[in-house]
Amino acid sequence: YQDRVPATGRMFFGREKEIGDMISSAPTSLVVYGPRRVGKTSLVKEFGVRWATLKRGAHRGGATPSGQRYATAYIDCEIYGTDAVGQEELWNAILNEIGVMPRDKVYGRQMLGGQARELSPYEFLQRMIEYRYGHCTVILDEIDALIADDREDNWAFFRKLRALIDGCETGSARRRKATVRVILVGFEKLYTATYDQSFPLYARLQPRTVPPLGLDACRKLIRSPLEELGIKLRPFEEVVQVFYEASGGMPAFIQASCSGLIDLLARRGTRTGTPTLARKVVELSLIHI
Repeated sequence: YQDRVPATGRMFFGREKEIGDMISSAPTSLVVYGPRRVGKTSLVKEFGVRWATLKRGAHRGGATPSGQRYATAYIDCEIYGTDAVGQEELWNAILNEIGVMPRDKVYGRQMLGGQARELSPYEFLQRMIEYRYGHCTVILDEIDALIADDREDNWAFFRKLRALIDGCETGSARRRKATVRVILVGFEKLYTATYDQSFPLYARLQPRTVPPLGLDACRKLIRSPLEELGIKLRPFEEVVQVFYEASGGMPAFIQASCSGLIDLLARRGTRTGTPTLARKVVELSLIHI
């Protein structure tokens, strides 16, 4: 159990309805809200993996019959500064995530169009979407700090992002049927911005809220890893109820609870967890989230 990193792959449980909705609503751009540690990052990262796999399966090599490719970029915005330099690094990161370098000489020469200057990372991304990646999904996670600072900068970053989306609806990009889908992930600052008419993406994003896990998903999250470790819970359902009621379905809390239980069992030299030990994990605050 690793409650400090996103859960993906075989450690991802539940959320099938949410992921199905994110897939079926394409190419509509989304805003994904939710409180801290509810599992927003795990959800959007798992979506990104499944979306990329789906498109590779639908179109060999990720390309449409016309030769255009699907690209998906996941970016943790907290890694980058919110000033002008940080924003340039963020555009570079998007380029790297879709599999190209921002100063690729071959494509650079093709796209400069006789200009003497180098393209900025943002301009390069525009042209890559137009000429190579006709369908691009950009997931911007942990975006609240960027929103707060960009508001003070007259929405410089988000005006560029809007222009990137709009550029696929007009001009040569439209002839190629290019699309840019944006998925913004955050909480309070993001929620406030989406209802602010000055926000460049106002009325362009459909809201999605990430709820806590249901009981069945929590049951699987608890059972599967513990069974792999050879740890039994007796009676199983009572232990599940202890953790579920204490966590309210917050996946990070459940993972930390299970981790705390594993540590407690190791100290006691046993591999069987009970409701009493589960309560002790909670009561002694052996969980740290």
